[in-house]
Amino acid sequence: MFINFIHYYQFKNTFLTLKMSSKLKTPINNGAIIAGKYYWTQNFNDITIFIPVDDSVKSKDIKVVFKPNSINVILVNNTINSLLSGDLFNTVKTETSTWYVERNTVTKKCEIIIELDKYTKKEWWKFCLKGEDEIDTEKVVEDNVLIADLDSQTRMDMDKMQNKLLDTGRKLGMKVDF
Repeated sequence: MFINFIHYYQFKNTFLTLKMSSKLKTPINNGAIIAGKYYWTQNFNDITIFIPVDDSVKSKDIKVVFKPNSINVILVNNTINSLLSGDLFNTVKTETSTWYVERNTVTKKCEIIIELDKYTKKEWWKFCLKGEDEIDTEKVVEDNVLIADLDSQTRMDMDKMQNKLLDTGRKLGMKVDF
């Protein structure tokens, strides 16, 4: 009876976890695709937004307004057309955020590329603009993390693990070096 209770409890918790996490989207390149509008990616330091535009669009046709907690991207041609506007997930550094127009080498289409410098580094954003579906930040992966970019506690934990591996290797008579 005790074993059956544990299995039921584990099953129930697994089911609840799956049910709760089903509201979160799986990240795509650590971000998401906002259908028909744009897609975004992130790393520890930056958010990058890609907005597809017509091949005829030039930088002079675009106005981007950065504010610490919001963004507004306007296409100015014969009419004013807002391409992206809203409140951001978190604060960005406006003085070091930038944008440019570039042809995507994969799709061969022009895109406005916006690079937002996160004010709070080492934080995964759950969405780019408020009102969007959240991504599951537990599934976000940082590929090339420099040890210097990690917080002091994580660096200490890594040092402990490295020393433990060295000690274990030496006890087994292995020559271990990092």
